[in-house]
Amino acid sequence: MTARPATALLVLGLAVATADAVRADAPDAARVRFVRVAIYIHSGVRALAAWQVEVVVRAGDVEVVGVEGGEHPAYAEPAYYDPAALRQHRLVLAAFDTGTNLPTGRTRVATLHLMVRGAAAPELEARLVVAADPDGRSFDAAVTIEDGGER
Repeated sequence: MTARPATALLVLGLAVATADAVRADAPDAARVRFVRVAIYIHSGVRALAAWQVEVVVRAGDVEVVGVEGGEHPAYAEPAYYDPAALRQHRLVLAAFDTGTNLPTGRTRVATLHLMVRGAAAPELEARLVVAADPDGRSFDAAVTIEDGGER
């Protein structure tokens, strides 16, 4: 059984920027701020042994400047990603764990650190490419992407 593609869309809200990220008198086009977004996979009762997610920038001037690991020990290390895809305004992330301590349910698998230029709110879309259990069987899961706030 193949995993059904799941997508999530996030429009990051504009918040008050930190003093060292944005000058109050800077024109909107020159504004730079740093935000975090969290990637969650909802695996239900299935153990999440492997996953791959594609994140696409749909709108806004956004650059991924960091990838952080997830909340569960199985995915505490940053996910593997394709640096070449970054040049095409997308990011492909993947990770796996061959151990027995694997997450189930809703799990934050990664946090992205983004540099956003301009006043426009960036729009990101996350699509689950695959989720697999410890036996290598793919299964249906959902991916969500959530605003983690400005830094």
